[in-house]
Amino acid sequence: MSFWGKVIIVSVTLSAKVALANHCDRENWQTLLDRQLSFEGRYNQYTKEFNQVLSTYESQTLLSKHFNEKQIIELWAKYEERFNVQLNSHMNTAYDVSEVLLQQAYVVSSELEGAQSLAYSWQAVAKHCTKAKLPRQAESANVHVQSSQSLSRDLHTLSEKFRQLSSKYRREATMIDEARHINQPANDASN
Repeated sequence: MSFWGKVIIVSVTLSAKVALANHCDRENWQTLLDRQLSFEGRYNQYTKEFNQVLSTYESQTLLSKHFNEKQIIELWAKYEERFNVQLNSHMNTAYDVSEVLLQQAYVVSSELEGAQSLAYSWQAVAKHCTKAKLPRQAESANVHVQSSQSLSRDLHTLSEKFRQLSSKYRREATMIDEARHINQPANDASN
């Protein structure tokens, strides 16, 4: 069989599957339900992870919660080298946590397109159910449309929460880093 013959067969097969994907039937319905449950499961896992990180953040002693920039500069100047090593370690950890949270925000936001696609698929099913004069199925499909749209909004909100928490850790690290750089010339001059 020629290459173009295979392409045509694959194209027809894919077109048929797409056409069937909009049908109001048990198989398509189950496929969409499985996709929805999968998205909701991942969202719940992301939410659990965020809540754990938020709990850690709230229980941590972060310098930016207790000191202003001037006081942090004084901390660098005032204490011995061992304490400065701890400040440096704290700063690096805050930078690392900020980066991990930013990556998680990206992971969560990458789910948005799929959740929106799911809502469109449910809309197509609802439309087909209406045309097929299956009002209960159409109504149920519309409930799933709303649920998928809500899931999209929730994913967006959760992604923003990861970004905001990342920003708080970044602010912590930056404040310490800037204080260190301001203090270093004074230390260098005294040596």
